[in-house]
Amino acid sequence: MYRFHLILTLLFSASQLFAQEPNLLIYGKVNDWSTGDSIPFPSVQFQDVTSGSLPMLVVPNSHGRYEFVLDVESIFKIIYSAPGKVSKFVQIDTRGPTAQDWKGGHGMVLNVALLDTLPGIDFSVLKEPFGCCKWNPKRTIFEWERDYSKAMAKRQEELMQAYEKAKFSSTKPVK
Repeated sequence: MYRFHLILTLLFSASQLFAQEPNLLIYGKVNDWSTGDSIPFPSVQFQDVTSGSLPMLVVPNSHGRYEFVLDVESIFKIIYSAPGKVSKFVQIDTRGPTAQDWKGGHGMVLNVALLDTLPGIDFSVLKEPFGCCKWNPKRTIFEWERDYSKAMAKRQEELMQAYEKAKFSSTKPVK
């Protein structure tokens, strides 16, 4: 009986210790942009670009769902890919929150839709971050940078128009 209580106490203490550790929980789902269906077992990787470390592989499930934790005080690149799809990535900067801001931790839902590879489409805009997220000290939250999003919006819209035209004109029946 004593042994059971000791194990239970240790497990509870370990879970409390983990919950208090400052980090950013990222979780979400990877979908096919055209159909909205989940992509089974996509590739999700994150890389600490501040330290120059190699990318770490996350193992999503058969429904495309994934979850991982980012450490504090770094800039991360999160890369999404799947066979027959065009890769894209986002950047998340975990620098900025104070020790008080980190209490209780933070979480972020990051659902991503990947495009099919199509010949003749210029996907070069996806070689840059699709979005950049950083700490907003006034609102005390992580949020997507509006100025960056505005600067990228025209190029991303041009890509989507070309993609939709190529994707959906190729699926029309020939008369």
